[in-house]
Amino acid sequence: MPKCFLCGKEVYPAEKVNSDGKIFHNVCFQTYRKQQQIEYKHTKQAEYYKKADVVPAYYRVADKESGEPSRMTAGVDDEAERQRIIDEENKFLQKVAEQNTNKNVAQTTVCECGQLVDNKMNFCPYCGKPMKK
Repeated sequence: MPKCFLCGKEVYPAEKVNSDGKIFHNVCFQTYRKQQQIEYKHTKQAEYYKKADVVPAYYRVADKESGEPSRMTAGVDDEAERQRIIDEENKFLQKVAEQNTNKNVAQTTVCECGQLVDNKMNFCPYCGKPMKK
């Protein structure tokens, strides 16, 4: 008689389960499978919560010192070019805000963090700061 991979006892043909070339009792196999799922879940969670080494250029992250979102100037070394990009970004955000208020569609304002926020909201969903009304 073959032995169970998990408990080591004899396995009768009526309760025999084969998996990955191993023989189990039906109950032992269910326990083994659940245990594998738990271990697999924990390893995946550890990988999932690992911090990314590289941040995409289109994704804004908060600056560690100031806590404010970074601008779209990730790889720019020249200070004049960096300031030009920031000015263009601010002009674009203001233009979008003006267009939205003129259309009476969704009244939005630009938060201090640079994101467009609906006027009905009390707090910015991106940075959490209270909205000025």
